[in-house]
Amino acid sequence: MCLSCKVVSDSYEAFLDIPLDIKAASSVTAALADFVKPEQLDGDNCFKCSQCNKTVAASKRFTIHRAPKVLTVCLKRFEDFTSRKISKLVKYSNCLDLRPYMSQTDGEPLFYSLYAVLVHSGNSCHSGHYFCYTKVKSDFLPQKRKMCAEEDKLSRQ
Repeated sequence: MCLSCKVVSDSYEAFLDIPLDIKAASSVTAALADFVKPEQLDGDNCFKCSQCNKTVAASKRFTIHRAPKVLTVCLKRFEDFTSRKISKLVKYSNCLDLRPYMSQTDGEPLFYSLYAVLVHSGNSCHSGHYFCYTKVKSDFLPQKRKMCAEEDKLSRQ
């Protein structure tokens, strides 16, 4: 939004994940709040207003316009220039309401349930290993194991 004439300029960009800066955040919800917090553009970082037809101070804000079917959140765990890992605890809950971070904050809650966590083990983005924790239905895994074991027994006979 131009701070001189108050004209609003919207742009839309499709996304696969939401990259969250965790340097100042202790939780996913705090990082999401920082993500949608308005940023002042001034000085060398001014905005070219189409209404005023000049470079002016402005306010910029990211929000989520359309809720995805599957929400992927990426915690930015590596320093920009050094590639060192930011090894700090970032809290998250099993359930997240995305509504406060949407373009339209009024309406029904948009709940997402935690399904998986991808973890990097290592000191920098240049080395290490990734592993994943995923939730499964409590009855899915045992049934699958039983079916596989029965199939193995039948194939050996």
